[in-house]
Amino acid sequence: AVAVAAAVLSVLGHLERQGVVHRDVKAANVFVQPTGRAAPTAASVRLIDFGLATTVSHTAGRNRVRLPHDVRTRPGVLWGTMAWCPPERLAPFLSESQMQEDESRLDLWGAALLLYLCLTGVQPFEREHFAGDTEQFAAIVEGRLPPPRDLVPAIPPALDALLRKALALRPAERLPSAGQFLE
Repeated sequence: AVAVAAAVLSVLGHLERQGVVHRDVKAANVFVQPTGRAAPTAASVRLIDFGLATTVSHTAGRNRVRLPHDVRTRPGVLWGTMAWCPPERLAPFLSESQMQEDESRLDLWGAALLLYLCLTGVQPFEREHFAGDTEQFAAIVEGRLPPPRDLVPAIPPALDALLRKALALRPAERLPSAGQFLE
């Protein structure tokens, strides 16, 4: 679990430095090539499907990647998969700052949910856990998910605390970068 999440966070750190936001980090977009080892290596993990990726402008003074299909979105339009969507995308009032600044952190939410899924076997916001879209939406924007150790008591307390921080309801309470999450 940690090897997969660390590989994804390493890629996200690289993307941050290039001014690119993937915007669709989820289990279906992480490819793990079989290696014959018990745990995957960083080289065997790939983040795929950059169809919603975009560039962000706050990396001034750097050579940035230019995406040929830079996907611009309109306010109020949901993109991506709701179960993997950070709460502030569904309820912008949760974010204290401009969406432009938060956009570079959107991928960290998906990486945290990926680690949660790898550790517990549960993606807490998957549609199948709810009677309808409204219940799913409410669970995400209210941050209703069981602490990882409630599902798997063997998860080390420090890893449980890290996941709780990475999945905090408000972006300002989360880890600010892929590098800090990885560390």
